[in-house]
Amino acid sequence: MLHPKTAARMGDDKPVVFGFYVNWDPAAIVSLRFHLGHLTHLVPEWFTLANSKGDMNDESDRTVIQIAQQGKLPIIALLTNFRHGWQGGDVHKLLNDSAARENLIDNIHANLAEHKFAGVNIDFEQVVDKDREALIRFMRDLRAKLKPEGFLLTQSVPVGDSAYDLKRLAEINDFLVPIV
Repeated sequence: MLHPKTAARMGDDKPVVFGFYVNWDPAAIVSLRFHLGHLTHLVPEWFTLANSKGDMNDESDRTVIQIAQQGKLPIIALLTNFRHGWQGGDVHKLLNDSAARENLIDNIHANLAEHKFAGVNIDFEQVVDKDREALIRFMRDLRAKLKPEGFLLTQSVPVGDSAYDLKRLAEINDFLVPIV
């Protein structure tokens, strides 16, 4: 499958442009092909937190991976806690259980390495205020695991939600993606 367009390149005078992708929308692949040349990164919603033990589901799409590879478009897989609704309870349990955190971090790392993705975007929503420090700890631990191999770490964060310490999260992540 040949794809004539190549991804946009980042530079000092050029913006970083994430293109978000979902498998459930048939128009997404058409949009990806049409807009690929304007994107610097593809952020597909392919990883889902399966439970509070740190297991995750991987719904990577081989065709989309091939399109991205041919266009030299780095993939930052999005990990969400949306599974039949937002699973804030699973995130709370995960963040406060060291074995579960370690399991999820290992699962993320293994999937990034297996697929040769550029990194991961963490999109945990409905985090409660009392888990603010636990979320920071998780992101620092994840950063420590991913950084030696050069994987990018990005995070989608609700603006104006006190459970997310934006200043500290910005120090940990390569990019923050504001959710308004």
